[in-house]
Amino acid sequence: MTASRLASSLAMVKRLVGLLDSGQLPLAMALSLFEVKVEGSLRFGRWLWGLHAAARDSLDAVYQRLAKMFLGAESWRNGAVACGKFGWLMSGSARCVLDIALLRARFWSEVGPGGTLAGVVFLRAHGSAGNTWARLSLALISKWNVPDWPQGVASGPLGQQVDFKSYSRFCQSLLEDKCLILWRDQAKRHKLP
Repeated sequence: MTASRLASSLAMVKRLVGLLDSGQLPLAMALSLFEVKVEGSLRFGRWLWGLHAAARDSLDAVYQRLAKMFLGAESWRNGAVACGKFGWLMSGSARCVLDIALLRARFWSEVGPGGTLAGVVFLRAHGSAGNTWARLSLALISKWNVPDWPQGVASGPLGQQVDFKSYSRFCQSLLEDKCLILWRDQAKRHKLP
């Protein structure tokens, strides 16, 4: 994740907060613009730099900071509670894991007869002795207990064949459940002034 991308995201939220504070923009519209402009910008490249733990930690902190900015909360306030007020169930790390799982699914769909060069390279990269994206991404989604596409297709939550959209919803649900457990732990540490 580049510093310039983060800086531009923070600047966009500051502008949105200014419009909120002046009464020129309702909160619902500001959050919609956030999803389109800021989240869209942060999403770019998460599948790649999300493999690095420090980048995921940084993104976790950024989402909490952005939520506090929208609320006008002091920086020392609990960031998890701020995120919860907006219904942001997934941490920055979980968003990275979801993007990675979905990209892996797209690559898996390009393997086999009629597949693409990207699919062939992806498949072969699993057998490489090096630290390839295919191997590192598999390790990361496994660490988060997210099934890889072949596992998800072979045995969906109810044992049926699943398509990409169902796999996407299933992975998001798994990650939201995991994040909810972590959120509850962080929210318990919230202190009232």
